Order: sequence, then C-alpha cells, then structure tokens
Amino acid sequence: MTQLSKLPLLLLLTLGSTWGCKENNGTNGGDEVVAGQEIAGIWFIRDTTDVVVNLTTPEGVEKQVKAGDFAGFRITITPRLSEVAYTTQGTISPAIFPPQGTLVVEESDDFLVGAQVIRQPDLVPMDIQLFEADTAYIEIGFSVGGDSSIPAGNSRVSGISGGYQLTLIKQQTQ
Repeated sequence: MTQLSKLPLLLLLTLGSTWGCKENNGTNGGDEVVAGQEIAGIWFIRDTTDVVVNLTTPEGVEKQVKAGDFAGFRITITPRLSEVAYTTQGTISPAIFPPQGTLVVEESDDFLVGAQVIRQPDLVPMDIQLFEADTAYIEIGFSVGGDSSIPAGNSRVSGISGGYQLTLIKQQTQ
C-alpha cells in the first residue's frame, strides 16, 4: 500500500474516533447509573409531623424542638459522575443542616435497605432510606453533637446537638 492510499484510511479513523467521543459535562448522559441516582430529586417535608427531633439540653433535660421550625424545608439532591451534590431551602437552621454541600455515597449503597452517607462539609454521618409505596419518600436520620461546627459563610457555627429524623416526600415533576 502506498503512502497516498493510506491517507484516506487514516483520515477516516481520526474522524470516527472524534465523533464517537462524548462530551463530559459532569453528568452521565443517561448511559450508566451513578451513585445516588435513586435519591435524586427535590424532597420536602409534607407537614410538621414528619419531623422528630430529640434534644438534650446542657443541663441533661430531654426535649423536642418545635416541628414547625422545619416547615418549608426542601433538599435538592443532584448526582453527578464524581459526587452527589445537595442544596437546601427553607427555615431549617444552618446549624442543623448546611445550605449546600455534597454527600459521600458509594456505588454499592442500596438506599432501599438504607445507606449511611457522609454529609460534607461538616462530616456528619447520615442514614438515608428510600421507600417507594404509593408516594416515594425518604427518611434521613442524623445526629449533631454539641462539639460539631458547621461552615457558615467565612466562619463556623456550633451545631444544635440532637438526633434528627426527617421524612421527606418527592416533589412530582409535571
């Protein structure tokens, strides 16, 4: 084969490999399941009975936080190829749940039986379980210790210590 006859073959191979490549824009394009895909979406507290908060005061007295403090709380969970990002909205205190961050999720995590993830940036372990009955909902359980500190702007705030159990339903898309 002469050098000149190899040129079209080389050109064809180069163009074929260029057209076959997909752009990596941080999403998976629907080709593969990424960690956290099962819990993707916008989740909200249906009513204040969906919140259980057990707190212990510095004096050792157990009490419950007003569930109304959680009315309007929403979390948007967005899985990406390298991380599972979240943002929150609502009246919940950043001393309980940071307004944005990531969840450390493993590919092997099965949210239908419950999975433990690490919430960033404050390194709080959380248990998340997905239920798919008539309406999909998740339960998120976590504890914040009195010695924890949560980033707030350019500083940190002390966590409001207690055990939190949130039940959130998925916002239906139109």
